[in-house]
Amino acid sequence: MNLPNLTPEQTCPECGATMVMRGYANTERVGSVTVTDGTAVRPTCPNGHEPIFSMLEVLAFERRAVLTVLHDGRHVDGAVLKYARKTLGLKQADLAAFLGVEPATVSRWETGA
Repeated sequence: MNLPNLTPEQTCPECGATMVMRGYANTERVGSVTVTDGTAVRPTCPNGHEPIFSMLEVLAFERRAVLTVLHDGRHVDGAVLKYARKTLGLKQADLAAFLGVEPATVSRWETGA
């Protein structure tokens, strides 16, 4: 993730305090697995208000969380597969075509049937 630019006049939208650069740890739940990603550095309110992220930054957190769980491989179940598919913007039919299976098979994997 690119480091955001911090300008001297950048202030917290909630309280008006001058923002400071700080590390940020994001937590995502992927199926039954909780993934903490401490790679972000954000302009942050010194009074503790949550930093604001763009949709692209949120999607990047979700994708990194999915990749972490899939790479580990120990906790991949239907819920993880569904989260991964949705994070990648795929429909069940898209994933099925990519994997060479029927869409009903992907549905069964995701529901545990």
